[in-house]
Amino acid sequence: MGINYFRYVSLTLYVYGDKNQPTQPKHHMRITRLAIILIGMAATLSACVTKKKYNELDQTLKMAQNSQTDCEAKQAKSAVAIKKLNDQVKELQSTVDSMVTEAKAIEKEAKGGGQLVNMLKDMSVITPAQAETVNQSLQQISAAGLSPESMKANLISNLKSSIGGESDTDITVSSDKGNLYIDLTDHMFFNSGSADLTPHAKDVVGKVAKILLAYPDMNFMIEGHTDNKPIHTATIQDNWDLSIRRASAVVRILQKQYGIKPERMTAAGRGEYQPAGPNDTPAHRAENRRVTIVIMPQLDDYMKLLIKK
Repeated sequence: MGINYFRYVSLTLYVYGDKNQPTQPKHHMRITRLAIILIGMAATLSACVTKKKYNELDQTLKMAQNSQTDCEAKQAKSAVAIKKLNDQVKELQSTVDSMVTEAKAIEKEAKGGGQLVNMLKDMSVITPAQAETVNQSLQQISAAGLSPESMKANLISNLKSSIGGESDTDITVSSDKGNLYIDLTDHMFFNSGSADLTPHAKDVVGKVAKILLAYPDMNFMIEGHTDNKPIHTATIQDNWDLSIRRASAVVRILQKQYGIKPERMTAAGRGEYQPAGPNDTPAHRAENRRVTIVIMPQLDDYMKLLIKK
């Protein structure tokens, strides 16, 4: 706008100024002077507007440059984030693939176990009801992904839950070849050469009774043990005889004091031939004078014990 105005004033000067100066009257001279003034004003005005416009454009440019810098920084951050997300997606996909593979293996194993159970049922080794229980247990074990160590821990925990938990030190529970073993670990269970239980031993037998009563369908055998000191008295022939007497003493307490059905129990003697440890000290011999309860569960009962209650 300032530049066009300047051109207009310049044209006026040309028309009314120098071109006709020799013959210009006085009022034309005044017009000439006025035009010169207007030219100065126009130049000044034009210079002012241009600088202001320049500053505005310069500020706009700086803002645009700053915005571009911000965009580039955000783009770089986005690229890093996208790469990280892609890596996470790959990792998750790998995990999913592993889980699918594992699930297929478990399913295949479960089907194989189910076929074995059906075979045992067809051979009348187990009843149809037992087969159903075993299959359900296998499915639960597969779904939970239980390891052998976890199942063993569950078995011990389930058995000892009847006596208040695993912290009890009077009783040791173990498993071997499908049988469950409850060892009564009191070091003074029997006095040397005697089949009479000590007072504390009778309390321990009471704890065993709670376990046995909690599983009324399981049969079991009571095994008596001796140390290696030979014995022969008017009433006891040898360590075989003594070990059977010790087992029978426990059986009678379980039957008479705790009401356990006698048809569930068997009394057996191991003599001195399955010691818990060496017979080299009085303390070690006391450990060998003991009783072991061997629980012989049916397959369906055993499988149920492997799952935490």
